[in-house]
Amino acid sequence: MTRELASESARRVASYLKTSHGATRVLLFGSALTSDFRPGHSDIDLYFEGVSYDREMAVAGMTFCAFPDRNLETFDIRAANS
Repeated sequence: MTRELASESARRVASYLKTSHGATRVLLFGSALTSDFRPGHSDIDLYFEGVSYDREMAVAGMTFCAFPDRNLETFDIRAANS
């Protein structure tokens, strides 16, 4: 996957998270935004907000299932800050 395809995939996933699960903010971060992106090795790092804490893991799992051909990784800021 090229960096351009990773960015397009991130836009599609962001739209899915917003329309299907009520996410209010979705951010792409990591190597997909930099020259460190390595096709075939790098994943698509996404952070999302606006989904209740008790639904975050389920929503992440449904997102992985909705986009099985994409190497996605989600990030939970609350877990990182605890």
